[in-house]
Amino acid sequence: MNVVMEVNSNDAIRAAVEQNIGAAFVSSLTAAGDLDRGRFVRVGVRGLKTSRQLFMVSDANRSLPRAAAEFKQFVEQRGKL
Repeated sequence: MNVVMEVNSNDAIRAAVEQNIGAAFVSSLTAAGDLDRGRFVRVGVRGLKTSRQLFMVSDANRSLPRAAAEFKQFVEQRGKL
């Protein structure tokens, strides 16, 4: 595999694909509009299983607003944090 670049912005990834620099992995949410408009095509990769690790973050120097604190509690009750 020839890795040409690494970028962290969904917009930069989409721009690189549009400029024919190569192919990319993006979330289905990121690609949905482009797929619907026919600008991108989905390519299956046999045997590839992907997963993402997500983190909940907050400002260590501030208290969470009530809704955010309740959401954090909800997540903590259902998963690993």
